[in-house]
Amino acid sequence: MKSKISLKTFVRTAVAVLLLVLIYGFLFPFPWEWGDRKRCVTLLEYQPRYLITANGADSLYFTGFDTQHQVLTGLSLQPCTYGTASYGTAFWYGPWPWIHGCQGYLKTSAGIVNPAVNIGSLQKMLPELLSRQIIRQQERLEKLEKESQHLAYYMRTHTIVDDGYNQMGDYESRFLQIRKQEEAIMKTLQQLLQSGKALVADNSLYRTFTPPSDTSVVLVDTCLLLSTEKGIATLQTSSCQMPEGARSIARPWFNSLQWMKEGSRHMVSFTAFHEGYIHMSPVKKLKASSIPGWIEKRQGAFSSSLPLLQGAVGGPVFDQAGILVGMMDNNRIIPF
Repeated sequence: MKSKISLKTFVRTAVAVLLLVLIYGFLFPFPWEWGDRKRCVTLLEYQPRYLITANGADSLYFTGFDTQHQVLTGLSLQPCTYGTASYGTAFWYGPWPWIHGCQGYLKTSAGIVNPAVNIGSLQKMLPELLSRQIIRQQERLEKLEKESQHLAYYMRTHTIVDDGYNQMGDYESRFLQIRKQEEAIMKTLQQLLQSGKALVADNSLYRTFTPPSDTSVVLVDTCLLLSTEKGIATLQTSSCQMPEGARSIARPWFNSLQWMKEGSRHMVSFTAFHEGYIHMSPVKKLKASSIPGWIEKRQGAFSSSLPLLQGAVGGPVFDQAGILVGMMDNNRIIPF
């Protein structure tokens, strides 16, 4: 005879399995990678870029704000591909602990805050800022006009047989391009001011460099900044995917830092990239390390023996059980 499973037994079994999966996921959000946490991190390159835009006007990009002279710096009509890039660490993040999956989400604290560029403050002072920028741009165009006259005089009074004539000809070609760009920037500034409804937005560039294994192959992907909260930023890769071989971490239900007593110490380790890349060209063999240390609670804050290494900001901090408890910042541990 075939034994029949009652509906009630089936439902109870399914509920029990579901509860076990949920408890397993919440308590152990990073269960199978305790011995290989290096596969959860990626090197993050950050380059600040911002834009001003309005209906009926071209967008204007800039890289920073000069607080002393109250003017924008690095103006361009195209997304800026130059400037100073900084490096830190980000880790792959799965929002659902029991799934252990990731749709290209990353968490980091590296390079998120640029104190010289406050979007809200710039938005409030934008009309005044654009007026000041137009005056400064007009001064620059006047200087370029004088230089243009000198160049024109030189080209009229010299010939190809004169020493340096070819070099001056090349310089004049580059100069005319620069002048054309500056005139276009001036026109765009005037359009933005006249629109009366210009907006300032963050257009920063984030790129990840992930080694899929112990080889020198590096996978590159661009990222979008989704949100920031309490010094932690959430990014997502443009491909909405995590590299093959990488692993994601989820926020734990139980964070042991929450239960630390005043004056107690907690043994931890953090995982980050801090060597194996060179400035502006992280194409060498990337190397992530897990570095042990301790966290101590004093007056409600967490001090740590973990070293502040270049490129380590944004790396995940684990307790002895291998559970995510925080993130490395410039001078502190951010509880997760």
